[in-house]
Amino acid sequence: MELMDTSSEPPKKRSFSQFDSPDRKMVKSRNQTPSDNAADVPYQIFNDPIHGFIKVHPLLVKIIHTPQFQRLKDIKQLGICYWVFPGASHNRFEHCLGTAHLCGKLIDTLCDQHRGKIEITEPESLCVKIAGLCHDLGHGPFSHFFDGVYIPRAKPGFQWKHEQASCDLFEFMMASNPGLAESFEEFGLGREEIDFIKELILGKDPENDTVTRICRWTGKPKWFLYEIVSNKRTGIDCDKFDYFARDCANVGVSSNFDYRRYFENVRILPIDDRLQICVREKEVFNLYELFHTRWSLHHRVYQHKTQAPIHDLLLKAFLKVDKIFRISESVTDMKRYTVLTDSIMYDILRNESADSRVLEAQELLLKIQRRELYKFCGQTQPGSETDCPSESEIANELASISGALKLKAEQIFVSIVNIHFGMGDKDPVDAVVFYNKSYQPLKVRKDQVSQILPQKFHERYVRVYAKSREDSEPIQRCFEAWCSDKGYPVPHTVLHGDCTGYFSPAFKLNQGPKHGVGTATPRSLNGEFNKIQNS
Repeated sequence: MELMDTSSEPPKKRSFSQFDSPDRKMVKSRNQTPSDNAADVPYQIFNDPIHGFIKVHPLLVKIIHTPQFQRLKDIKQLGICYWVFPGASHNRFEHCLGTAHLCGKLIDTLCDQHRGKIEITEPESLCVKIAGLCHDLGHGPFSHFFDGVYIPRAKPGFQWKHEQASCDLFEFMMASNPGLAESFEEFGLGREEIDFIKELILGKDPENDTVTRICRWTGKPKWFLYEIVSNKRTGIDCDKFDYFARDCANVGVSSNFDYRRYFENVRILPIDDRLQICVREKEVFNLYELFHTRWSLHHRVYQHKTQAPIHDLLLKAFLKVDKIFRISESVTDMKRYTVLTDSIMYDILRNESADSRVLEAQELLLKIQRRELYKFCGQTQPGSETDCPSESEIANELASISGALKLKAEQIFVSIVNIHFGMGDKDPVDAVVFYNKSYQPLKVRKDQVSQILPQKFHERYVRVYAKSREDSEPIQRCFEAWCSDKGYPVPHTVLHGDCTGYFSPAFKLNQGPKHGVGTATPRSLNGEFNKIQNS
């Protein structure tokens, strides 16, 4: 269906009656399950700190009571963030439970809104809830550290992500827990539905993938089912709704996005012969709040500057004992993976082996616990559109310009951080299809929303650390000179016109006052490169 622009004249009011079909009576009521009558096993009530009392389907309860799901209690949701934010102690178990709850709420809302118009069967609804529950089943120790940092280094070239591990562990869970497969069949879920659950976990790429589930009343594929757990089209899904709310609550960051308002303002509409989720046009600002929350969490929490040194120490420790503890090997052995959690760190620390690799790994882990971390020397923003050297190249360049300071690349740690709204340098709201009061799909231009919305959606930081605190001052000087030479913003520079020194910790190098009016002279880095070379 062709999209209209909001600047055009709104069309006549549109009715959902075009979706009506005499076959709709053939579908069971969504309040019935395929296998039971009214008096079935009652839902179990969980008390969640974010969503309150939530009802959990008896089949989901059976999944929860498996070793594969229980392991999530020992995997921190924010991984290494817990060493930076004392409140970040929540785990993947809580998040998966909350995601399943929100998936159920959204699918129930869609059923209520489109009853008799869009076909959503009870098995499909149940599959969506199970996918929400199991979407993070495959996370490893310290969550994204494991698949994003550790496995690429431990197994170079090995293509592996936690989503695929979730599917692998889900299959292992089905095979290794007696009676679980039978329980699935009892609720009408067979091999086809199990494969469907795995598809929901992995998500569908709207550009390259196809959907085989067709709505009998409209003859159109049900893409909306793939936009609830893991939405590859817009990035707006129940996974984010839960972890935004949960992470903000635990680390003390505020969020203005309200997923409940979103639930009440979505509809399923046929777009380009696909049934997909569309959002009421008045909710566009709420969606910008959603993506701003994502940016804020990455900026203030997920990519906090203290995490990079901890990442590096943990990575080095795990790599030293990888073969001894068979850490990376476990990703292809689901029996071993079932017992691989954050506790691997303490397995290493309590090991009494005299093996030098174990002793070195223990010392690295103790540095984390003793807070003997790399010293932060500064950061700059080269710009997301600028070609930026790699981390190792920057370390080598800093060492090469150190001159008489005689720094080596091994003394310097560099971290490059990319933060965006979820789609790189693109505006994610551009991918959203909205609708008006007449249920006519349309696109909303950014200039129709506000003149002060972001113009750029991606930023890059280069952060430099000294592995030894004694080297922090010379590394900082080299980094400032390097930034000046590259034309990047120079860190620690006193603003011209500021005579207080208040804005710059680095001003202490000039013995200027920290507070009050003084005679401080703004530092100029013109020629700083030559000063370092000649020092």
